[in-house]
Amino acid sequence: MKHEAEKYFTTFLRSYKNTDFLLKLYGIWLVIVLVVFGFYGIRPLFMTLKEKSSVLAEMQLAKTALNANEAYLKKSRSDLYEYRTNISFLNTFMPLEPEIQTYILDLIGAIGDQGYIMRNFSQSGYADEANTIELHVQMDGASYPSGVIKKIEGLKRITNVKSVDLNRQLLSTRVQYKVRLYILIYTQPK
Repeated sequence: MKHEAEKYFTTFLRSYKNTDFLLKLYGIWLVIVLVVFGFYGIRPLFMTLKEKSSVLAEMQLAKTALNANEAYLKKSRSDLYEYRTNISFLNTFMPLEPEIQTYILDLIGAIGDQGYIMRNFSQSGYADEANTIELHVQMDGASYPSGVIKKIEGLKRITNVKSVDLNRQLLSTRVQYKVRLYILIYTQPK
């Protein structure tokens, strides 16, 4: 047994001193080392670097979005402070509920100031526009209705005269106008 071990050892030493054998042996070791380290060492390193670069790109996008949101919030905060003082006026000019009863009183006052009489008043439900109510008003008077329309649009409620139908009648001594208005009054969005 000892003799066989020495035989293998001397064969190995002889072949070790042979440079062709060493070149083959070192070449095989090099290939094995490159495959093992390449697969188990370098590949995971590149995969980790790739994942980290994608995470960094996502973080940059998130940072940009956060900066944009921060700027928007700062602007919104300054707008809120600016509009907070005027919010009480909003309920006067554009209430949450239509409050048609109080609007009718203002409307009759505006019509009466211009010398007109309201003959008919009806609400036609909600208009096509959001947060508006459409009203139909029929009235009679002796003067041209442009002053009435300006007075109605100048009421403290946000009001828009959508259309005017005008019928002029010549009586024996005076001219009478029959006016039909389609009025939009606005409410706050809910």
